[in-house]
Amino acid sequence: MMINSENILNEFAAFTKTLKEFKGLKLFSFAFQLEQFDALSLINNLNEYFDDIFFFRTPNNKITTIGINSANEITSAKTNDFSSLADNYKYWTENVVSNYESINNSSPPVICCTAKFDSVKSSKLWSEFESLRIYIPEFLFSFQNDSIIGYYNFVAESKSLIINNSGYLSNFLEKLSGLNKNSIQTSNRKSLLQSTSNNYEIKNWDDIVKQALSELNNGRVEKLVLSRAYSFNLDSAINWSSLLDELFKRFPDCYLFFIKKNNSVFFGSSPEMFLKVSGNIAEVESVAGSAARGKKSESDYELEKSLRTSEKNHQEHLFVSDLFPIY
Repeated sequence: MMINSENILNEFAAFTKTLKEFKGLKLFSFAFQLEQFDALSLINNLNEYFDDIFFFRTPNNKITTIGINSANEITSAKTNDFSSLADNYKYWTENVVSNYESINNSSPPVICCTAKFDSVKSSKLWSEFESLRIYIPEFLFSFQNDSIIGYYNFVAESKSLIINNSGYLSNFLEKLSGLNKNSIQTSNRKSLLQSTSNNYEIKNWDDIVKQALSELNNGRVEKLVLSRAYSFNLDSAINWSSLLDELFKRFPDCYLFFIKKNNSVFFGSSPEMFLKVSGNIAEVESVAGSAARGKKSESDYELEKSLRTSEKNHQEHLFVSDLFPIY
């Protein structure tokens, strides 16, 4: 990845010169074009230097987004639902200044969101993640249609304070160039896992399953989802770029994500879209009921037919659709 820092800083200086005097907090979003590079190749190095990372890729890599740090938190520590954000969101959409027209980009700043399924109950393992967090990253990379656009987002309350931001942008570009030069080569060696589970955990899980079957047989509940924490020891540090690349190759039709906050990382690949908002239209996807792939296309057709006519799978899908959490 080649970064022309001089050109970007000159464009930023030109952008700041066009700004008029203002009062009150405003969100500034400076966009700049970048040359092509592989988004996943950067993740391992970003993980070494930053404690606040948001990576998200839509199915088949149509859109990839990387957010670093936070320029503006739209939620507060007390917020646990989307409805209370309306005024906050409206204020920032009405008080944003950008240079998007200069690079033929009309898109607004990308807002990153993380939310827990249960905002009330949470184990210590998840303590570094907020129940609901909606924020605008300080630095953001958007990959779409063979184009990579970088964004530098910041909040300021007067024009005089913006001058210092040029040095901060310069330092980030220098660090980014250094990360690229010192890129860790992807190794073919995979980390080995050693389970730390014991016989007591297996016995405890067996008891939980029996209790769940009893609840279902007695008709007290219609559906139960059981889960457990599973611990491993690794024989080497995780190469996140390699791991995420492996996930994407294996599940190209899924959403790929990597979220880091302080010392905790939440990552994975999911077929479900949690929430998509376009104008006044909100979309969610619920997926339940599945079947293994067949060895031939004819087998796939038979499995698909069986899945579509399965009463059990239809019920499972309705459970998920009816209970899908909407705040």
